Amino acid sequence: MDLGLDCNYSERKLVLINKRMEDLSAHIEMLENLLRDLYPTLDTNSAQHIEQTLKKVSSHDRARLALPSLADTYDSSTAPSAIAGFTEEDFNRNGELQALGFVGEHSEMAWLYKIKSTLDQASATSSPSQGDLGRPSIASIDYYNNSVEVEVQDGINVFERPEKTVADQLIDTYFRVIHPSFPIIGKMTLLGQYRSLNAHPTARPGKQWLAILNLMFAIAGMHLSPTQNIAECEKTSHRAFFSRGWILSMDKASLRDHSSLQQVQVEGLAAFYLLASGQVNRSWKCCGSAICSALAMGLNLRSESQTVAPLSKEIRYRVWWGLYVLDTSLAEITGRPPRISETFCTTPLPMPYEERDLPSQLVQKDFDDKVARSWLGFNLPNNMKINPSTNCQNEEEPRGRLAPRKRSLNKDENVALTVSESPQPSDSLCFSYRLGLTILMREVIDNLYAPGIARKTWVEVEIAIASLNIKANNWLLLLPAPYQFQKNCVAGPLRHQTCRLAFQFYSTKLLITQPCLRRLIHSFGVVSDAPKTLSDPMVEICIQAAVQLLDILPDEPNLTWLYGVIPWWCALHYLMQAITAMLTILLLRTNVGMTDTNAISLKLEKALGWLKALSKVDNSAQKAWLISSEISSDIISRQKCRTLD
Repeated sequence: MDLGLDCNYSERKLVLINKRMEDLSAHIEMLENLLRDLYPTLDTNSAQHIEQTLKKVSSHDRARLALPSLADTYDSSTAPSAIAGFTEEDFNRNGELQALGFVGEHSEMAWLYKIKSTLDQASATSSPSQGDLGRPSIASIDYYNNSVEVEVQDGINVFERPEKTVADQLIDTYFRVIHPSFPIIGKMTLLGQYRSLNAHPTARPGKQWLAILNLMFAIAGMHLSPTQNIAECEKTSHRAFFSRGWILSMDKASLRDHSSLQQVQVEGLAAFYLLASGQVNRSWKCCGSAICSALAMGLNLRSESQTVAPLSKEIRYRVWWGLYVLDTSLAEITGRPPRISETFCTTPLPMPYEERDLPSQLVQKDFDDKVARSWLGFNLPNNMKINPSTNCQNEEEPRGRLAPRKRSLNKDENVALTVSESPQPSDSLCFSYRLGLTILMREVIDNLYAPGIARKTWVEVEIAIASLNIKANNWLLLLPAPYQFQKNCVAGPLRHQTCRLAFQFYSTKLLITQPCLRRLIHSFGVVSDAPKTLSDPMVEICIQAAVQLLDILPDEPNLTWLYGVIPWWCALHYLMQAITAMLTILLLRTNVGMTDTNAISLKLEKALGWLKALSKVDNSAQKAWLISSEISSDIISRQKCRTLD
């Protein structure tokens, strides 16, 4: 109430009031800092409670009371979002930049480029800036084969087939090594058609089917050739198979013909081959074409057609989710946005069974019901909750899936719940868990790396990081005992599946936490301005994830192990993620005068050793090793200079 009266205070009272306000401000700042430190260690409900409370507090008129908000305790210039909202490169300037294309902040190439630029800037302390024309472009650290032309052999006989023994080996290799991670082909259907072709050698299958077969041969041949398990000649090289597949279905037909299921599979296989051969920019474009074809076929939607058999529906669902995983992997490697919107997706999750093990009655009757499929989808790991049956009542329903209700379940729901609770370990079950992690990876990209993040403060980003880290930890807790890779990774009959899960998990953890580490690089213009402390708990989690990723690898490089156990087409990506994290922390610790860097140096040495071994059979790895070794040597020389000083 305003009475129109002036209040006069003695000078002593004003001093006391100001002192009291300062004490209150300091106390509030201390409590907010405490909340920030505790946040990463809290469970989901507690973290959300703190986040909602802070939002309510920040909505009050705090400026009138001179109380600092949590965001005000930090310099807004340190927000990493200021970098994510623009590009400094002209990607049409020359052929090298066109070949590489845009590289976003969540790519390890962008991270490596920032480290190299920081070192170069520190070296030129007395030199004036040369501007954009004098600064090396990001293409200078493109270690992939983007600038290499894709070889398509003109004049090749597209209908020529390899000898049966070679073809059998390639088919077996494809389904054993690639198919579990990329189920874009109906295995039983194609094997039946392949056997029929062998029984009738004079038969002439359709061009798209032959293109699929040749692209499968090409991918399998690329896997076998580095370990010398198959003798390559001109007619049976993976390049020859790729040329046949490309000419048969991709050369001109992809734009001229309408979309079909086989065309989706052809484009998806071609994108996978290009990724495995280091052509990540072309792979990204080709994957986009496959997604467009899939959308034109309605594969992003649940099928209720009465003319499509249940098994055929399941295969189509797997085609869609295979493209989903490939698109996410390419988005992470290139730093570009994923192209599949979950808002427009109602495709059910694939069932956790191998095709040959799908019970016919289960497929034809019980799981042909959308309610049962919804229940199966909810209880598989993509919801990433520790106790779905107890947590869901207080949380928002998962999009497109039914949450458990406090009522008796009908037949379809009981069947689905039973199946989701007790599936046996298999490649299909492993893919389901990888898919749950892939969904989280897309959430990470959307919430931490989208250009719109430029409008958020660093504290808001930190809260998102902590929440995503909790989700990743919950995913790990949900893994069945046979898949607990912390115990069973490099040994046992399930080592292939556990290694796939392990590498993707630690890669996701790096993607979640790397903004905290990269912020320390982005926050200073030259190395001498680096922060004097590295005590951020999320930085420690980031480094721990890199160390644990490298711990999966044997101490001595072994290419037979690498190509036989882990997803070899992403091996370079995983290695470079860990290496860039190691280089960053080594640079920062050197700058703040921390001499105890032996542990990090040893892990970096191990990673570079694996990179060097891989470089013997992979040109991309060779370029990556040269770039990483040069940066590592530069950091080590700076460390020695500081020690002498």
